[in-house]
Amino acid sequence: MNLFGTIIYHISALLSLDWIHRCYTLWASQRHPDHLGSLDDSVGKLHSQSSFRFPPSPDLVGYHLTSITCMVYFSVVGTATWISKGVRSSWIQYALIWPMYHYQSWNLVISLQYDSLSDLVSLFHHTATMILSLLAISYPVLEYPAIYMIGPFEVSSIFLTLHNLFDINPDWKERYRWIHTGNKIIFATCFLGIRIVGMVYYLGRFFLSLQPFLITIITPFLCLQFFWAYQIIRILIHTLKGP
Repeated sequence: MNLFGTIIYHISALLSLDWIHRCYTLWASQRHPDHLGSLDDSVGKLHSQSSFRFPPSPDLVGYHLTSITCMVYFSVVGTATWISKGVRSSWIQYALIWPMYHYQSWNLVISLQYDSLSDLVSLFHHTATMILSLLAISYPVLEYPAIYMIGPFEVSSIFLTLHNLFDINPDWKERYRWIHTGNKIIFATCFLGIRIVGMVYYLGRFFLSLQPFLITIITPFLCLQFFWAYQIIRILIHTLKGP
């Protein structure tokens, strides 16, 4: 791809994320008429009678729905690429690695606008993933783990983002209790099975064979996965013990 095409590609990717976010935000606003003053009374009444409404933060809902859309894309395309063998390097870069970089860049900018999204761990995760994406572009040897960490890795992120939607809409936790509980179980299973057991099984020896400076850069990101696994196990034990 020439320089002009590359520039258009990157700009289009970022604008697409912004457009998807705006569309979801508008839709979420229409599900909560109190925050859309232009709606007339009849439309507002119709929406207010709906059993499926979003909380008074449509832009935040739009953010989470955009994230789910991206995670579904990465999970499907990335896992299919992981299962397939002999995929061209250009496909891996432009269909997976660069899109992940774009998504994390957009995610970092959005997260800085909300206190609930801008904790240090989340900001570190976004930044570290951006750095690892650039490394995978610069060092083709990293394309192999990048496919797994962008594809199967992100399956659990779908259920994590659904959990975040429940968190900003407490009414859902009561109304859809079994869905909420089931989602948490699926998330924990996917995270521990794919991000921890699968990562160690498929990528453990590979990481140890890398150059020392690459191991040094990647290690903090891997440690973050084990930190999250510890948090998940601790919550599961607390849940099983009961109040």
